[in-house]
Amino acid sequence: MSIIEIDIPTTIEQDTDYTFDWRKYARAPQEGASATTDEPYDLALLAIRIDRLIDAFERPRLSPEQTLWSSEQIANWLGLSKQTVELRVVTRPGFPAALRPVDSKQAQRRWFAGDVMEWARNTAGTIPASRPGRRRKAA
Repeated sequence: MSIIEIDIPTTIEQDTDYTFDWRKYARAPQEGASATTDEPYDLALLAIRIDRLIDAFERPRLSPEQTLWSSEQIANWLGLSKQTVELRVVTRPGFPAALRPVDSKQAQRRWFAGDVMEWARNTAGTIPASRPGRRRKAA
């Protein structure tokens, strides 16, 4: 693989007076290299990282009907703690049935995200609020 040498400026000053120094965000220098190096970035490594990002963005996104959520993901989406979700939400009547990816009692339960979202929309206002913290004695 041959590397094409291109002069890449490390600062950008175009239509604004804002200067961005790319060197601040570079990885730490390799062992034996000086910390104040002005050598151009390794373009091959940069190209590989950009390709990985492009691949990640081009992957098909799963719809909520195809996505499985754990109780922690449900908690993040509802803005509740994982404990509140496990003790007071998934045990409610009408909450979507859980499935276990493997046939074991120890396997974590999962729910289809679309079912959870639909349940939350239909039961809006009845989702339990987080418990308040312990009351403190007045000083």
